[in-house]
Amino acid sequence: MELVNQLYQGDESAVDNFIDSLFDTNPQDALSYVKDVHSAISNAEPNEHKDSLLVLLESFWNFFNAQISILEKADFVNGSQQLQLANAGFEQLNLIDLTGLTAGFQLYFAAIIDIQAMNLNAGLEKIQQAKEHFESIDKYGKIYNKHIEVMESESLFVSGMNLISQLDYENAEIAIEKASNASKNIAIKYNEEDSDEYHYFMGLGYMYTSLMSFILQTIKLKGFDFDYFDYADNEAYDSSLKALEHLANAIEDSEIARRNLNMAKGVNLLSQVVFELGKCMQALLIGKEEKIVFETSDLRRKIKNANKFFRSIAEQGVIFIRFGVEIESSLINVDKFLKYGTKSAVKPAKKKDVDVTDKIKKLISNGDNKKALDLLIKVYEGYDKYDTIVALKARHSRINKAKIQGRYTKEEFGVQQSEISNDILSLLKIA
Repeated sequence: MELVNQLYQGDESAVDNFIDSLFDTNPQDALSYVKDVHSAISNAEPNEHKDSLLVLLESFWNFFNAQISILEKADFVNGSQQLQLANAGFEQLNLIDLTGLTAGFQLYFAAIIDIQAMNLNAGLEKIQQAKEHFESIDKYGKIYNKHIEVMESESLFVSGMNLISQLDYENAEIAIEKASNASKNIAIKYNEEDSDEYHYFMGLGYMYTSLMSFILQTIKLKGFDFDYFDYADNEAYDSSLKALEHLANAIEDSEIARRNLNMAKGVNLLSQVVFELGKCMQALLIGKEEKIVFETSDLRRKIKNANKFFRSIAEQGVIFIRFGVEIESSLINVDKFLKYGTKSAVKPAKKKDVDVTDKIKKLISNGDNKKALDLLIKVYEGYDKYDTIVALKARHSRINKAKIQGRYTKEEFGVQQSEISNDILSLLKIA
């Protein structure tokens, strides 16, 4: 291998080109490349350059392996330890830009660890420090401009969550909306449309909006502002649906993407419960009990399934599990009141499943699988089925985009749509 020979002979331009080539590819390919070169250098006879080259290669191995640990396992603790080893190696070789780069990533990973532990102020401070590190690096920092913008987006989101903890909801909403727009801009600016990362950052943007909207809904519910549920749209539900479609198409085998997807699933379910409960309370307040359509068992099932998704994302899901517990308690009390607390002992009317089935059949026959799936996700019958519907929505989104981009003929598109229609009917057991 000519490159190995050049590196082995201490050719400085070859070393610079080798380092540049590592930053021109993804972490997995860079790591594989480093392993191959390390193996070749290890087997070479000792010379004055060999030890330094091995330190350089091992430092890069730790650097890229840290990124893979985050991508695949969301293991920021292990990632931080690997970055520390990389930083020590680069420092030993007096590679100032690379030392600064690893130090910036160390701060960023430490910030995420703080945020996951809900130490929001500490996390926010470290994100700002990491951003300053990247901006101060002459050469390699520019390669990570995207990371700087990601940090800015995350800073806005963390600031918004911090403002929520201070009960400053108006400014929290502004900060989180900016975070949402920044994430969507990253998707468009740095990624090809329909790529994994495009879907990830678009999904993240919609998820930010859905989280803020959901928190506002719970505040309205707790504050007895029930008329809100009469005039407002369920933005948390709508935004979480868009987040689901994008995140289900996001980076394959990414633990971070999986956690955000599960967060969006949980918010999607809980927002449905909060809206149903809010509408019920409003109807009771204005004496329109006859308008109440309220299935406690269905809503409690949605809370139970939402909690399964929240439990899968560790510490970040705890606060939403608590929301679910509070909402379920309110749900039980309202149910008791509807049954026993009024003179007429109002018993809420059951939703007619046959009507929903007919609507879905009609939508499918009209070729509107999207609306059929949107309706189906509201009446699903279990945790596993919900996941299947989310996957179908993601597939439907991919197929439509492929048609727009001219990657399907009319006949191929028809076959794909027909398969989705059959899958929807199978889920309802009405095929």
